[in-house]
Order: sequence, then structure tokens, then C-alpha cells
Amino acid sequence: MSESDAVEKLCETVTKKDDADAVKKIFKSSSWKAEWINNTNSKGYTALYLACQAGHIDVVNELLLCTKLDIDTQCGETQRTALHISYVKGHKDIAELLLQNGADTKIPNSRGVLPLDEKSPRVKRTTTTRGQKEKEKEKEKEKKENEDDDDEEKGVNISSFLKEQEAEGKEKGGKVPSLAVPVKTNSKETSDELQSVRIGSKIKLLTPPSSPRKSPGSVDDAFDAMSPRAGFGKSKHKKGDEIDDSLAAELARQARKEAEERARELAKEQARQEAEDAKRQAKFEAKERALREAEERIIAERELAEKLAAEKEARRKAKLEALERARELAKKEAEERATAERIAAEKAALEKEARRLAKLEAAEKAREQARKEAEEKIIAERLAAEKEAAEKEARRKAKLEAAEKLRQELALKSAEERQAAEEAARKAAEEKEERRKAKLLAAEKAREQARKEAEEKVAAERAAAEKAAAEKEARRLAKLEAAEKAREQARREAEEKIAAEKAAAEKAAAE
Repeated sequence: MSESDAVEKLCETVTKKDDADAVKKIFKSSSWKAEWINNTNSKGYTALYLACQAGHIDVVNELLLCTKLDIDTQCGETQRTALHISYVKGHKDIAELLLQNGADTKIPNSRGVLPLDEKSPRVKRTTTTRGQKEKEKEKEKEKKENEDDDDEEKGVNISSFLKEQEAEGKEKGGKVPSLAVPVKTNSKETSDELQSVRIGSKIKLLTPPSSPRKSPGSVDDAFDAMSPRAGFGKSKHKKGDEIDDSLAAELARQARKEAEERARELAKEQARQEAEDAKRQAKFEAKERALREAEERIIAERELAEKLAAEKEARRKAKLEALERARELAKKEAEERATAERIAAEKAALEKEARRLAKLEAAEKAREQARKEAEEKIIAERLAAEKEAAEKEARRKAKLEAAEKLRQELALKSAEERQAAEEAARKAAEEKEERRKAKLLAAEKAREQARKEAEEKVAAERAAAEKAAAEKEARRLAKLEAAEKAREQARREAEEKIAAEKAAAEKAAAE
């Protein structure tokens, strides 16, 4: 399978369903290479991008275990990273997983938008920092304190008072009562300066007229009310009628007495109203203090909760960092063990190869020695045969010389006897020569046969040694391949164990 086909198959697998086992199967296949994990498909997207887009968190977990993975690869025309698309699609759990594994939040897409600024229809996010939140809280607190100060200056906490009255009204049957709210101004507070407001409508604090008025509790005011302008005292009379002075004095005493009683009643009413106002103001102030204390308690609890959450997050990060360090350490130890095993296997293979070469060299030396011995034997046999032939030739010459002497001695004999003797001597010499040649030919054939047998023996020994060396090399390669498979299996088991421990730690941290 080619590189592009393998990448296309992986991208199709991570897009179809959330199946981490299928991804593992692809990674374990012999046609897959680890450096292809960051390659894009025909549309320009990586496997991690497509898995984040589909929301397959198990597949994303499996891809993050790859050591050569680039988590911040920008894909497509939009130049979005996996973190971008996670926020766009609303996969918050995948986005948090990417952030835990070191995803960069400062890489913009083609429009200059950062990952945390991507908008999702399903996930509402805020980019307000903690400092901005604290500033907003301080502003709200200051605003509320200013409102409370304004209400205190006006003599009443309007919000608390109206909420209390609204609750009382609902308990009495749901009717909202009209309330008289006392208002303090630079002038004296009077009962006729109370303005009515209604709960549930837009509250507007009404102030009395700015013109100063006299208190209605004075006797002079009451007496003035009895003046002729008000219809008291001297009444109108017809022309020529006279009013008795005693009657006028009696009327004046009665009017003054009524005015004094009215003034005392008004003074009592004013004192009662002031006492009620003081009680109401004290009640308002107590409620306001309770509200402030409750707000301070809520703020303190919120700060404590934020502190506990920060501590929990710090502990979770510490656990993740410890787990990451443990995983790195385990990975390093596994790599060191694999390296040590590979070095040991290579050392053993080198030792075996050295022994094999030593055996081959010894066999070669033995063959060379055998060949030399065979050649020396052949040369010795040849020399012996030549020596024997020379001796025979010497004996033949001696015999010929003896025969010649005999022939000369018998020269006196008849020609026939001499001729027969010569013929017999010649035949004997020819027979001896033939026997000599036959012996030489037999010796030569024996030497050739011995040489051939020696060469065949050397060739057979060499073939047997080469065959044994080839079998040993095949066994060595098989052992090396088995050792490599065992190391790969151990590495995969270590990675699976680390992934399981990481998942368990994350689950424990989430709990």
C-alpha cells in the first residue's frame, strides 16, 4: 500500500465512527509508517483534524499517543487547527483534551481568528479574564454602595423596603399595597409631605416643595387658623348690629383652647410618626447590614470555591504531569530495554558470525592442507614412478648392452641363430617397454583418479560448510526477526498500559 492510500484509509476510518481499535489495527499493519501521521488527505485535512471535527474522542485519544504527531497542523483553505474545529463544532471535551496535550491557543486561522475566539452555535464561551471579572464586581459593588448611600441620605432603603412590602402584600392575597414613603429634605419632616408610591411600577422618589413651611404643631398657627379669614373670631354682621364683648371673649377663649388641644394632638401625632420612622429606619438599616453581610459571605464563599477549584485544577495538572513523566520514563525505559536487547542480539549475532567465519576459515585451511597433501602425494608418486621408470630404463639399457655383448659374442655363430637371437632380444625389449608404458599409464591414471577424488572431497566439504553456514545465517535472521517482533509487542503493550493508566488518572481527576 502506498503512502497516499494509507493516509486516505486512515482519514476515512477516523471519520466513519469512533473506533480506536480500527485505528490501532492500521498503526500495527506493516504498510504503515509513523511519520505519515501528519500527512493530509486529498482534501488537505489530517486524521486528527477529521476526528476532532466528527467528535470521535476515543480516536483522538489514540492519535494523541503517536509520538510524531503535530497537534497544531493547519489544514485546508481556512488554515484551522484541530483546536479551531473542536470549538467550531462545539466539542468542548475534545478541546480540553487537546489543551491538556499542549495545543497552541495563539495560532490564528486564515481570517486571523484564534481558537478560543471561534463561535459555536452549541457552546457559549466568554473571553472575559479573571481580572476583568473582578473589576466588574468592584464596579457593581461601588454602584450598589452609592445607591445605598443615596437611599440613606433620603431616609429609607427603597429596594429593601419595597421588597418586604411586596412579600407582605403577596402573603395577604396578592394585592400590591400603596405605600407612604417618608422623605427627608432640608426642611422639617411633616406628615403632609409623605408621598405615595406603588410597588410594581417604576419607583420615583418624590420630594416635597422646596419652599419652607411652618410646623403645624404651633399654637400660633392654630390660632391663625381661627382668624376671621378662616371664619372664626369676629363674624360678619349687618350694618348697625353690635356683638357683645363678653361673647367675643368667650369665643376667643374657646378658639384658643381648641387650638391648644389641636396643637397637642398634632405634636403627639408627629412624635408617634417620628418614632415609627425611626423604627422603620432602624429596621431598614438592619436589613441592609444583613444583605451586605450576606453579599460579603457569598463573595467569600465564591472566592473560597474559586480557590478550591484552582487548587483542584493544580492537583489535576500535577497528576497529569506526574503521569506524563511516568509515561515518558516508562517509554524511555522500554526504549532502553529494547536498545539493550537489540545490542545483545547484535553482539550474539556478531559472535555467531565470528564463530562461523572461524569454522569456515578452519575448513578452508583443512581443504587447503588436504589439497597440498594430495598434490605432494601425487608429486611423490610421480617422482617414484619416474624413478622406477629410470631404473627400468637403466636395467633395459644394461640388458641391451648385455644382449649386444652376447650378440657380439655369438657373432661367430651362424647367421640364423644370430638373427633369431636378435629377434628374441628385440621382442623381449619391446615387451618390457610395453609393460613399462602400461605401468606408467596406470600410475598416471591412479594419480589423476586420486587428484579428482581429492578435489571432489574438497568440493563436498566446501559445499557442506557453505550449507551449514547458510542454515546458521537463516536461523540467526529468524532469531533476530523474532526478537524484533517481541520488542515491538512489548512496546505496544507498554503504550497500551500507559494509555490505560492515563485514562484512569483522567477519570479519577474528573471524579
